[in-house]
Amino acid sequence: MALINNILSIFTQKRLGEIDYFKKNPDEVQRKTLLDLLNKAKDTEYGEKYNFSSILTPEEYAKKVPCIDYNDLQDYIERSMHGESELLWNEKIKWYAKSSGTTNARSKFIPVSPTSLEKCHFQGAKDVLTIFNDNYPDSKVFLGKTLGLGGSSEINSNDSDSRFGDLSAIQLVILHFGPT
Repeated sequence: MALINNILSIFTQKRLGEIDYFKKNPDEVQRKTLLDLLNKAKDTEYGEKYNFSSILTPEEYAKKVPCIDYNDLQDYIERSMHGESELLWNEKIKWYAKSSGTTNARSKFIPVSPTSLEKCHFQGAKDVLTIFNDNYPDSKVFLGKTLGLGGSSEINSNDSDSRFGDLSAIQLVILHFGPT
């Protein structure tokens, strides 16, 4: 068991250094992340509407981009679900996480880009395991079997090139079958 954890530790040292940097420099990391996201979305319809390419600070972002709710994005999301791209993000959206609907009792569809799956959902899980392994090097968590339970997903009737479903189902489908 220690051998597996020791080998894993070799591969996770770089990420632990990055996580440590994030903890020590949260403002810098957040500013850089905002600018990276704005740069990626600057040529989308939404990015052009609010001139993302001219925004250089979080303060400018707060002044130029209004606070909104789901209803303000619903038209963009529906258009995206009908196959349009470059509306809110610079990647073709093939997955939509279906919420249970809270504010108006209707389900909401949250666009899930390939980048958000990798950089948020999958990386977050890897980071948890990295930190866990660092804190508990004698753990046996990597020796046994695991069970993954996911929700359901289905093909989008408006665009057969995309699907929607529970986020857990999206993650499991991508993990097992790769990007679709």
